[in-house]
Amino acid sequence: MRLLLLFILTLGLTNCQQSKSGNYNTIKTEFYSTGKIKSIVSLNSDNINNGECFYFNEYGFLDSSETFSNGILQGVKRIFYDNETDTYNYNNGTLISHSVYDSLNHLLYKTPIDINKVGKTQIIFLSGRNYFDQDKRDTLTITNEGLPPYNRSFSVTGAIIEPLHDTTFTIRSSKHHNDLKRVIIKVSAKQNISDTTEKGILIDSIVIPVR
Repeated sequence: MRLLLLFILTLGLTNCQQSKSGNYNTIKTEFYSTGKIKSIVSLNSDNINNGECFYFNEYGFLDSSETFSNGILQGVKRIFYDNETDTYNYNNGTLISHSVYDSLNHLLYKTPIDINKVGKTQIIFLSGRNYFDQDKRDTLTITNEGLPPYNRSFSVTGAIIEPLHDTTFTIRSSKHHNDLKRVIIKVSAKQNISDTTEKGILIDSIVIPVR
């Protein structure tokens, strides 16, 4: 991951040395009192941020990067965490989209998402069964093409599912029910995970037989 960030930094410095008008920018570096780099910014002739600029924490690790066009956010802004990267896309200072990627660059979250492009729910029992045995704990994967895991929520009737990973879950029953014939998993999509009042859009309802 650190090598990837170093590559991004090197590439960014190469790209932000020259403005769109062809005039070369000035690269300004600031340091913490400890001597570690605090920021590397690209400035135009008016001393305004122009190009991709980088900001570091007090330990010397890359904390975030922003891309400017004459002082206005234009393009990609990234905030780096230990296991995730938040990516924001701007057009003339206006936020267009927000995405979250894991350390392997797998998409975890995106807004906005096009609900019409979300694929059907695919459920696979790792045991090889095509039914739920309520007397046994099982593991299943639940995936939807075009729907990142953080945008997805579930409503389950007839069983209890608990996450193991972004797409892997355990499924179990709290006790045996003689009259239980099926498990229903309803899958919903949310545009904004930070909005606790948002009601997800139902995109699928899966019926699993019980034995």
